[in-house]
Amino acid sequence: TYEEIIKNKNKPFFNRAISGFYPAGSTIKPFIASAALAENIIDPNSKIDDTLGYIKIENHYNPDIVYTYRDWKAHGFVNMRKAIAVSANVYFYVIGGGYKNFKGLGIDRIKKYLNIFGFGSTLGIDLPGEASGLVPDPLWKKSAKNEGWFTGDTYNVSIGQGDVLVTPLQMVSAVAAIANNGTLWRPMIVSKITNPNDQIIKEFKPEIIRHNFIDTNNLQIIREGMREAVTEGSAYLLNDLPMKVAGKTGTAQVTNTFRKTNAWFTGFAPYDNPEIALAIIVEGAGEGSAAAVPVAKEVFEWYYNNNYDKIK
Repeated sequence: TYEEIIKNKNKPFFNRAISGFYPAGSTIKPFIASAALAENIIDPNSKIDDTLGYIKIENHYNPDIVYTYRDWKAHGFVNMRKAIAVSANVYFYVIGGGYKNFKGLGIDRIKKYLNIFGFGSTLGIDLPGEASGLVPDPLWKKSAKNEGWFTGDTYNVSIGQGDVLVTPLQMVSAVAAIANNGTLWRPMIVSKITNPNDQIIKEFKPEIIRHNFIDTNNLQIIREGMREAVTEGSAYLLNDLPMKVAGKTGTAQVTNTFRKTNAWFTGFAPYDNPEIALAIIVEGAGEGSAAAVPVAKEVFEWYYNNNYDKIK
């Protein structure tokens, strides 16, 4: 039986939560927005034109070659909160990589803030096998692929595609930092070790990795966008829960495979006084709104039903 399990192609013993790394898809967008606010790239109320549902970039060396970067639909003119809620790719292309006269973050600043949120390195959980994931940059691409870095690479990172890879643990830790006003905690499983007589041998205190790295007013804007994703956006299925939820869906293309896209959801609740954060990925299941959000709903319902008195 054990041999059958370890040879199973689905790898049931593989700890996906801490060792699996995946394209983040649109769940990366709240962190790109946070970086744009921190760097004063854009006013959150300013609107970007997404009426076409795509942008086009000419090749610097041959203007006859035109690259098209598509949205999943045309969204009209969207500000930051709306862009998070409806997951507008064009908005994040522009604030991430720039477009025409708008100067975006660029990959160096994107990498800086994704690293600050805990992506691209291990968080130090007290379990073996934690993976670091990857936040790519020009040096990495030159070393790994012997290729130069292009604006299209920055666009891809800005929507969680391309070579960016994250673990579910990193995602939930980063979302918790948005929820709790900017503290990234070291994730921990063990609170204490006791002997057979229940005497404490060792106790583990909460550890802060970093805090106060994003202005609290900026984080409030991100939270409002994630709340809007639930009230009228891609996570609308969660809007009838007995407690307010904020979140972000993601549908991440898997490179070099014919499988379906991975479905993501990440979020927190209760919205006004967060106690629980989730990151859910369903491999090869399609859209986050259809496959991951129903799972999140069950977890939030369970949490509410088992913590009703405390939440109320």
